[in-house]
Amino acid sequence: MRLDRGAILVVALIVLFTWSCPTTMVVIWTAVLTLLGVAIREFLDTGTATATDPPESSRARGAAP
Repeated sequence: MRLDRGAILVVALIVLFTWSCPTTMVVIWTAVLTLLGVAIREFLDTGTATATDPPESSRARGAAP
């Protein structure tokens, strides 16, 4: 699990555990907002640096990096 996804989940857990008397709707909306936050983070994720590297087969053929 990556750190930023874990941070989103930790914030959601803190909200649920510190809420004095959470109702069903509070739990549902917290889950929805948590999933939305994770989805936005995944959408905005730029990927890793290795994703832009050429495949191994092109390196073996002598292609320019």
